[in-house]
Amino acid sequence: MKILLAPLDPVHDAGLKLIKRKLEALGYACVLLPPDITVEEIGEAAIKEKVDMIFVGRTVGYNVEQLFRRVRTVLTTQGIFGKVRVAIGGMAITDEMAKALGFEAG
Repeated sequence: MKILLAPLDPVHDAGLKLIKRKLEALGYACVLLPPDITVEEIGEAAIKEKVDMIFVGRTVGYNVEQLFRRVRTVLTTQGIFGKVRVAIGGMAITDEMAKALGFEAG
């Protein structure tokens, strides 16, 4: 399984680096994108890297629901959402919120 890790802010980059190390220790192939990329770039990287799963992280809570709705919309438009498992995370994200927004988990 190949996993794309996408931080949507510089703070979450550190957390995803830790997650990447743990996943690689468990045998998963991982691709960590740089912080502050666009949602479109996440989808483009997912297609290019042929990933099985995407983890998108955001630490700051303001506008988080709107941002993740946009993530879902863009990934759907790019033909990724529904074909690749997508999980979102960060301090402001609960599992309930993630599932209500249509994601795999939070």
